[in-house]
Amino acid sequence: MVGLSIRWSALPLALSLVSPLVLGAPPALAQESATDPKSEARDRFGRGLRLFNDGDNAGALAEFKRANELAPHPVVAFNIGLVYAAMGRAIESVATLDGVIKNPGTLAADKLAKAKATRAEQLLRIAEIELGVNVQVGDVEVDGVRVAKLPLSGPLKVTSGARVVGVVAPGHIPERREVTIAGGAKLKLAFELAPMQGRIAQLAVKTNVPGAGVFVNGRAVGKTPLAATLTLAPGNHIVELRRPGYVTARRGVNLGEGAYGEVSLDLAEDPATRTAEGGRLALDLSEGDASYSIDGVPRGKYTASILLPAGPHLLRVERDGFESVQRTIEVGRAGVTTTVRIALEPTPEYRAKYEKKARLFQTWGWVGVASGVVLAGAGTGFLIWNDGVKDDKLAESTEADRLRQAKEGPFCDPKWTPSPKPEDCDKQVSAAIDEYDAARARDVFGWIGIGAGGAALVAGTVLLLTGDDPNRYERERPEMAKPRVLPALWRREGATTLGVIGAF
Repeated sequence: MVGLSIRWSALPLALSLVSPLVLGAPPALAQESATDPKSEARDRFGRGLRLFNDGDNAGALAEFKRANELAPHPVVAFNIGLVYAAMGRAIESVATLDGVIKNPGTLAADKLAKAKATRAEQLLRIAEIELGVNVQVGDVEVDGVRVAKLPLSGPLKVTSGARVVGVVAPGHIPERREVTIAGGAKLKLAFELAPMQGRIAQLAVKTNVPGAGVFVNGRAVGKTPLAATLTLAPGNHIVELRRPGYVTARRGVNLGEGAYGEVSLDLAEDPATRTAEGGRLALDLSEGDASYSIDGVPRGKYTASILLPAGPHLLRVERDGFESVQRTIEVGRAGVTTTVRIALEPTPEYRAKYEKKARLFQTWGWVGVASGVVLAGAGTGFLIWNDGVKDDKLAESTEADRLRQAKEGPFCDPKWTPSPKPEDCDKQVSAAIDEYDAARARDVFGWIGIGAGGAALVAGTVLLLTGDDPNRYERERPEMAKPRVLPALWRREGATTLGVIGAF
């Protein structure tokens, strides 16, 4: 089994082989107008990589194709070819890679070699059907999609596997056949379309579940979702939808000549089959408190993995302030848990509000840290200065008291002239003691400064550590001037994964 995805976990391997990704753009590039084709192409390429990394191949393909329309580049075409291969669309992959091989441009030699190897691998998945048809004008369908017009210039090419091949011709009853064909095989099919009175009718079949077989009058005509309406002969028809894990749904419809009809059939899960054969789906959401639905059925807030029938499902994830995400995902067989990563993108309004709040908290955090450092520093400096004052006053009062007690010469400072009276010495000693006590009392201001500074420092640090990151929703813009891409193969859980990693 070969799957295609971008896995950033593969970067250590990638970095040993090529230079690292260039993500981000110089200031001048960031100032480009959003309407500039190259700027939009770069943005879409980056978005395609993110979608690819999240497993959304269809979304990635759409972004890559749009990027290539805006600014054609061999790296983008190379990625498109690999995405087609991952989606099992071998014919489109070969056709795209043929263009890359024919006009490689600046594509590196090893990437060109990889394009050739992938093309050769996908070519092995293409089968040929030689159609014999009793009409000369009409359309050829494969899985409900018109792929060619009659008469064919050669064999019809299809991707290997189970396919529904049909022929629709004016004035004839459409005919379809379900076939299973291996890669590289050749098959002959003969269609004998019966004449029909009146004009053919069109029927749209809608359902809530993808991957269900569509049957008309007991014959397979395609799988949901059908890419186009079914072309049918006028009259009564029985339409059925069948899929393992679901109760078969059917409905009768009557189509008039040239009429357009529509039938909606919602499939209900079969609890017994789901329990025995279903797999589990786990969501890895970038945002909490998100609601989701499966196949159009609301499931509430996501809290834990759920059991679903194996096969494809339509997943939709929503959260206030974010763009909803809708994706077709594949749930594995019984005993297997499929984990799907969903990165929700904020709306412009939510993002602006979020960034404003986050930057405000960040600003107050730095203000708290800075003011805390200043206050604590000032308090500490004040205590150091005041300790010096206390030492001086303590020494002065101690010396004066010693002289007075020893009754040496003048009771106080011997340098005094005329000699002081005893009461003058008492006043000097008392004044020195009072100044010392006042200095001690002033220590409280230093400790208040240290305490207030510490509190501000802690509060600012908490705001910085627990506050939201204002750059959380910033998306890197891949550098377009130096396109690089790394396709890589690695083994994981028994499957070989083909990855594409690059910058456009």
